[in-house]
Amino acid sequence: MSRIGKLLVLCISILIFAGFTESSGRAQDIVKVVLKQSAIDLRGDYKFSLIKLILEESRDRYGPYEFRFNPPITRNRALLEMFYGDKINLYTAPADREWEAKTIPIRIPIRKGLLNFRILLINKDKKSEFAKVKLNADLQKFQVGLRTGWTTTKVMRALKFDIVTSPTYDGLFKMLDRHRFDFIPRGINEVFGEYEVRSKTHKNILIEPHLLMSMPMPVYLYVAPESRRLAERIRYGFNKIRNNGKFDALFNKTYSKSIARAKLAERKVLRVGNPLLSKQTPLNDDTLWFFPLRSN
Repeated sequence: MSRIGKLLVLCISILIFAGFTESSGRAQDIVKVVLKQSAIDLRGDYKFSLIKLILEESRDRYGPYEFRFNPPITRNRALLEMFYGDKINLYTAPADREWEAKTIPIRIPIRKGLLNFRILLINKDKKSEFAKVKLNADLQKFQVGLRTGWTTTKVMRALKFDIVTSPTYDGLFKMLDRHRFDFIPRGINEVFGEYEVRSKTHKNILIEPHLLMSMPMPVYLYVAPESRRLAERIRYGFNKIRNNGKFDALFNKTYSKSIARAKLAERKVLRVGNPLLSKQTPLNDDTLWFFPLRSN
């Protein structure tokens, strides 16, 4: 080969390598999420922290990533959007057979099952009546307020509770304040922040001090069916932070005060159950769950 030919081959090789390097540098996972259900929904802070931690810890294998945030959307609409994957490709929601069938579920409870344990937000005029509750049947005498499309709504309907629904998240608290129903069951991770924000304007709302409703309901990360690489990345990163202690650290930092404030050992536990959980729910893996009621 002539000297000119060798130089030409070398130049072409350099250009090919440069192109490969540049495209590899640009390659990244686009993570399209909805984190809040209203402007004052505090629950999205933990979800964002967890997802970001998972993505950061998976950089070693999967490289850079980019977030794209979407405005609030109903859960039913979110499932439809996940099918296409154009606007949303990662969503957090409780265990639900339809979601598990139509998306890629990452079956690691993002809050260790903290949503399994519900404290009741009640209308203060009903405080003395709730103090008399001893059995599940006693609780079923009250009307419960839930959001249209929630998994909790499906479960409590299957359990024969008397349900009043709201199309919006914020609307639930307004309806409770106005005596439209008697209580809203809220997770330990939800109830105190929601009360502090909304009791300023909704003066009739009260945290019920004696009861704890136990309803197994893990919350998962779901990935759009067409985003298999992202699902692999989430699963890899999540297992990595479980093993290196960073998941425990985030969980404890976020929820230890709420768990202590709940005074779980002093509450009457009503084990209402969840008949809608799929057989794939990892109930037998103790490493995934928070167990506050071992001694109860």
